[in-house]
Amino acid sequence: MITIDVAVRESPIHGLGLFALNDIPKGTELWAFSPPDCRIPISEADSNDLHFGYINPENSDFVVKCGDLSKFWNFGIHYANCGPSDKIRLGEYVIIALVDIGTGDELLISTESDFDSKRKLSNPWPTDSEQQLTPSLGQ
Repeated sequence: MITIDVAVRESPIHGLGLFALNDIPKGTELWAFSPPDCRIPISEADSNDLHFGYINPENSDFVVKCGDLSKFWNFGIHYANCGPSDKIRLGEYVIIALVDIGTGDELLISTESDFDSKRKLSNPWPTDSEQQLTPSLGQ
């Protein structure tokens, strides 16, 4: 669940994105797994789950379905200001600010945080036929 004040706005990167409503110092906790977030077995995930959720690189059997605005987090392809910390809560990495983030800046998460990032970046909206994911997907 997102732990800071954000707004969902049109993103210059992709569709909608998350934007900081206040300055965020480097190291600030931005997201941690907690209800209404949930894990869905890959075999049961639909295209919506795959698009708005993420797959933990260390546990690719599940899609983590984000139950709040964090589902609008975009990847920073050449630059990410957010990413996993060394803290784990309820089996998922806590996401922190990697640098100071200014008010109004888009929050961009590192591609390394999602096992499925390569597929998402090559196909921004999965089809129903892509529901049968395998661990080889992220390679």
